[in-house]
This record gives sequence, C-alpha cells and structure tokens, in this order.
Amino acid sequence: MRSRVYQCATTLVEKAGFKTRRGETKGWERFARTSDQNSQLLAQAANEMERVYYSHNDRVAHKWHNYLAAYDRATARFRGTQVNFLEIGVCHGGSLQVWKSYLGADAAINGIDILKTSKQAEEDRIRIYQCDSGNKKSVVDTLNEIGPLDITVDDGSHIGSHQILCFEEIFPRMRDNGVYIVEDIQCSYWRSFYGGYKRRGTFVEYCKDLIDRMHSWYISDDRLDEDEWTARNIRSIAFSDGLITIEKGPKNEPFHVRAGWRSLPIEPEVEELKASGRWLVE
Repeated sequence: MRSRVYQCATTLVEKAGFKTRRGETKGWERFARTSDQNSQLLAQAANEMERVYYSHNDRVAHKWHNYLAAYDRATARFRGTQVNFLEIGVCHGGSLQVWKSYLGADAAINGIDILKTSKQAEEDRIRIYQCDSGNKKSVVDTLNEIGPLDITVDDGSHIGSHQILCFEEIFPRMRDNGVYIVEDIQCSYWRSFYGGYKRRGTFVEYCKDLIDRMHSWYISDDRLDEDEWTARNIRSIAFSDGLITIEKGPKNEPFHVRAGWRSLPIEPEVEELKASGRWLVE
C-alpha cells in the first residue's frame, strides 16, 4: 500500500513539472569495461557465443558480458540451420557480424535501424533495412520484406512503447519454436528512456502482465480477459539480468496425469489437517 501511494504521489509531482529521483540513470558508466580485456575473456570463454564475441575484430559491437551465455542457451539449437534472424538496432553493424559467425553459413541475418548510415554495414548474408521501430506501418512493411523469423533480438531504442509495438507485431508472425529476446531492459527503470521503477508502459511491466496472460486459462477474474492465443503460443518467459527471453509455442492445453499404483494411507491425516484449515489441496 505504501509503495502504491508513493508511486501515485511521485507521478503527480512529476506531472506538476518537478523532478524526482525516480528513474534516474544508475550504473551505466559504473559497469563499463575496456576492450583490452577481450583476450583474457576469450581465454575464459565458457560457451560458443562468448568465443565468437571475444574473437570478433571487425565492426563495433557492444554487449553486456552476461548476455552472451543467455544468448547461447536460447539460440544454440539454431546454429547450422536455415534460421531467419532479425536484430532491431544496427548501429555500426558489429552485432550482426557476431550473429552471422555464431549461427553459421545457412543463416539469413537481417537488421533494422532508423539511421540511413547503418545500411552501409550490409555485406554477404547481412541485409539491413531502414525502419522506425516506433512506427507500426514502418515495422509491418519491413516484416513483409523479411518474412517469417526464428530469432528476434531487440536492441533498438530501449523505449517501452517501441519495444511493445515491435513485440506485438513481430512475435505473432514468428515461426513456431522461435525466440524473442529484448535486451537492456534496465532502461525500463530510467527516466531518460521514459522509464521508472514500476512505471506503467515499460517493457518490464508489460512482461509482468504477459506472465498473467500466459497463465490465463487458470485464472477466473474479470480483470483479465480470456487470452487463449497467448496461453497457447507463449511457451516460456525468462527474466535474466538485463534480458527478457520469450519462447514461442505451440503449446497445447496442459493436463496432469498420475503414474504408479502404490499409495500410502494418508487419508486420516489429510482429513485432520483439512478440519484445522491447514490442508487446502483437494
């Protein structure tokens, strides 16, 4: 209750034009490291994505170290396949080169960016489209050119409304068993990206609601509309430091079933616990 009152009061103060501490950028510079450590990190690499990233020596790429293991866990099964990959946010183009090396010779690598200059990073098996990730028509038109995707990584504007728009347009169009990754979600807490702690409209808060929608077939509550599509098409939502990974279905309606036949005489104890209100399972 106290937290909700604080949030409402803070919002009113901000609307009145006064600054508060909510959403101040905290830690971006604190965690920066120089690339002269890359050779040491390459020697310590624990997975293929780390080996590819720390041996990269072409266009500039910039990733948080802990993302690399998460990428490897989520996408290793696509290596060596005819995977269609998209990264939102190209900048200098180095990240696309990393993914090209990691996914292998059969991968189609696509990137979108609002900057015209990013088009210059195109090369063999890397296609780049100028696209405004905050404009629905721009996103949809580009998706129609790229075709169905297997992996999407959102490293674009980091603005919640853009992240939500892209997810809602791209994810339903992705192939089954695809993976959608949004990185740098710490920006959801920073005012410079229209974020803040528990601020509605950020991608972090959106995904908290998405967890409920994924479980909608268990919920009877007027506040949550039945969302059969989300329940059947989101297999998992994983939060890790700075990343949200969403795995696409298909997912059949769940069921449970017993196995084995030997049981213990628990009924008398269960009835006693039920009578005392300490046993709620039917």
